[in-house]
Amino acid sequence: MDGQDVLAVNQLTQDLVARARKGEGPFFITLNTYRYHGHHVGDINRTYYRSKEEEADWKENRDPITNFGAWMVAQNIANADELDAIHAEIKEQATSAVNYALEAPYPPAEEVDAHVFSA
Repeated sequence: MDGQDVLAVNQLTQDLVARARKGEGPFFITLNTYRYHGHHVGDINRTYYRSKEEEADWKENRDPITNFGAWMVAQNIANADELDAIHAEIKEQATSAVNYALEAPYPPAEEVDAHVFSA
């Protein structure tokens, strides 16, 4: 199913959880989503497998965060200012986390094998 559609994914998972609780067995979900960036930091020029127009279309028209935000505004669940405040808080937290990681010291060499297990 369209993994970019937050509401459809939510409905499907609720239906499948109810099914599982009735003892109707396990299930798999295949969610088709879109990767906005390359496979790695060096994958900058992706035009050999998709166009800039395609990427722009997905970002502008099919982005799940943007579309879900628009739905919440249309349903009077949140307003644009509240969503902007949430985005700003998330950006601040992400920036803080990145800075923390960049400034953190490397662990001691003797810890290189800590929490590594092999069968």
